[in-house]
Amino acid sequence: MKMEFLTKYSDLPATIVDDDNSILWCSFNQVNFDALPIFPYVKDLEIKEGLPKLLIFNRIEIHGLFRIGSYRFFIGPAITAKPLTEIHYALLSASNCSQEISLDTIRSIPFVSICKFIQYLSLLCFTIDGKKYRTEDILQNKINVDTPAFDNLRSDFLPDDADRPGLIPQSNPDLREISEIYNSIKAGNEEEVAKLIIDSSLAAKFKIASKKENSAILGAAATLLAKAAFDAGVGFDDIYVVIYSFIKYSGEIEDFTDYQVLLTNMAKTFAMRVKEERQRQKYSLPIQKAINYIESHLHYSINLADVANHVNLSRAYFSQYFSKQTGMTLQKCILKMKIHESENMLRYTHQSVGEISTSLAFCSQSYFTEVFKKINGMTPADFRKRYKQSIKSE
Repeated sequence: MKMEFLTKYSDLPATIVDDDNSILWCSFNQVNFDALPIFPYVKDLEIKEGLPKLLIFNRIEIHGLFRIGSYRFFIGPAITAKPLTEIHYALLSASNCSQEISLDTIRSIPFVSICKFIQYLSLLCFTIDGKKYRTEDILQNKINVDTPAFDNLRSDFLPDDADRPGLIPQSNPDLREISEIYNSIKAGNEEEVAKLIIDSSLAAKFKIASKKENSAILGAAATLLAKAAFDAGVGFDDIYVVIYSFIKYSGEIEDFTDYQVLLTNMAKTFAMRVKEERQRQKYSLPIQKAINYIESHLHYSINLADVANHVNLSRAYFSQYFSKQTGMTLQKCILKMKIHESENMLRYTHQSVGEISTSLAFCSQSYFTEVFKKINGMTPADFRKRYKQSIKSE
């Protein structure tokens, strides 16, 4: 029952085999162990109790192996990169069973990142045996199996293949993912870029690095994300504001999952900023300057006179002009942007609600809470609580 639930939840194939090589359970109804595509590569492999083992087949197919008592568990296959052409189907273990592999067969193999695969594998071990294993330990306990097919096709993986869907160029294994993330940000697609980040090797890097290294990874990733936004027309000042607003929180992060969430939200913010930039292009130059001024002064008290003076317009004229172009009052825009900043502070810092209120120059904590609840439908404390619960459940 547990196996059925986990395989349904994760979409990963799974097989249980006893020491007599009899299949006790198989999610895809296989009855003979020696008929499994991966059988030639695991039949003589010693699988011990304890830490699960990863088997990476031809760099694109992944399996998880572990033992509980006299039972061996084989999780997979899953693929971490999609074959480029039919020629590359030979890289899959299924090619051992048939000379011709259909596209339907390829599509039936789940496509997941190594990061997600290890999460499912770890959860399965805990569900069945009650034992917890660290992601970094599982990642280090791996076997690479490269067949002659991989050596024969290695020369095909050149950098100019990077923009084509399929196998990752071996000279730069991150290039395909980064290209997809880059294009999503340039398109201003927040939801797509969030999904790409979550399933990417960029997010997985945080799991096996130290806190100091994670800060460096976050900084490097921010550079890549910023390049996409810059190429889409977002100005340097806007990019600086986004990077600064996220990087400044990294010093308070303890858990690697928070780094992943921080990176995901940074990518979404860049994509959102691309959309906003396209909207801002419809605004006049004074309105663009006003919005930029507000963004760079969120931790100060901002009023109509400050912004009007910055754009060299009278207060009365600018107030009407701003509302007409943006569809909201200046005060509403300021509060909306301050609350958005407070959301990040609630997620990524240990500052109290009162400290956040003071930092963002609200006149009182009660007023900050009132505005926050009006915009988000919950208090700042409830927002932080829900965020922490969502992190634990992922």
